[in-house]
Amino acid sequence: MACFILTPSSLRLQWASMIQQWMNIPPSDILVVLSQSGGSNRAGYAIVSSSTKGTIHLDGLFNIISYDIVPKLHYLLMTSEFKVVIADESHFLKNAQAKRTTASLPVLKVFLSYTLMTI
Repeated sequence: MACFILTPSSLRLQWASMIQQWMNIPPSDILVVLSQSGGSNRAGYAIVSSSTKGTIHLDGLFNIISYDIVPKLHYLLMTSEFKVVIADESHFLKNAQAKRTTASLPVLKVFLSYTLMTI
């Protein structure tokens, strides 16, 4: 059962860490899409760069991307079949004219069920 998590950029690795810690999921089953490659990956997560030439595959058990990357992966996300979809810090979607909102809402509406979280 694949899970898609949409979160602010600053929380992607925090989500990955907490999934691994609380659910005892191997780090290789947690895919994190970053806007650029590079940096340390000591935790062993599957890291994909959104600037990668060619096709990106969201084939992790948990797939974590930021709101800012949704426009780049719009078609891929619209054709994905995730069973669980979580939009963390969903107040990021409050401005109907914002690029992240116009890109993210249609993606969320494709799925039968999704969870919006905010504080």
